[in-house]
Amino acid sequence: MPHLAICKPHDDDGLLLLHCDESWEILGLQDWNGPGVQRITAVEAMKLKAKRFYEGLMACWIEVSPGTSR
Repeated sequence: MPHLAICKPHDDDGLLLLHCDESWEILGLQDWNGPGVQRITAVEAMKLKAKRFYEGLMACWIEVSPGTSR
């Protein structure tokens, strides 16, 4: 996966992991906040969850402010 982004929907307190292409177009998402599952609401917790699926990911995260384009 070229890019991953952790995002918070406006209408929910749970976080999403977006799978994006080289232009940051969304290809899909991982929502680990389904029914009966404890919601992931902290960015660090989402990073740790994603780390289980993407080796070497932890050193690659870059924090950007809302509204910032990459």
